[in-house]
Amino acid sequence: MLRKADRTSVAKEHGVSEQTLYTWLKRFGIMESNDVKRLRQLELENGRLTVVDEYTRESLAIDVAGSIRSTSVIEVLSQLISVRGVSRILRSDNGPEFVSNALLRWATSNGLDMALIEPGKPRQNGLAESFNGKFRDGCLSMEWFRSRAEAKVVIESWRCHYNRIRPHSSLGNLTPLAFSSMG
Repeated sequence: MLRKADRTSVAKEHGVSEQTLYTWLKRFGIMESNDVKRLRQLELENGRLTVVDEYTRESLAIDVAGSIRSTSVIEVLSQLISVRGVSRILRSDNGPEFVSNALLRWATSNGLDMALIEPGKPRQNGLAESFNGKFRDGCLSMEWFRSRAEAKVVIESWRCHYNRIRPHSSLGNLTPLAFSSMG
């Protein structure tokens, strides 16, 4: 059983926030360190692609595809380009979906520069890491999805709330949509 004093070290050991661990404890009751490890593994297996505008902090897309492949990344980014135009730079980690030949060719043909962070240096993509933490704590850790269809609906609702209602101190306490509409 996890003692209160052990929670911080267990959260760090398994790469979850203390808020996520607290939420899991409230939902599931008594937990061992191995239970935290299993829940974290399940979270990682149910991958998702998040796209955030670095300037406006707007969440542009959250794709709940299960495993992320370069083809799904290309599809999501193509949809965004058709609506919003081409960004100058795509910053991402070095996951196989982002360093695939298919995605690199697609990015080049669309005039998109790739900014891959160094392996093991998530702070180089701090905005995405921060967003993913808020997404995990504010949505994923609060829900238990019975189907992918339900996950898509709940996650899209959370994304809209994040963009339209949740103010950001880095944007002068405006929402991402209010900030982006200013200029």
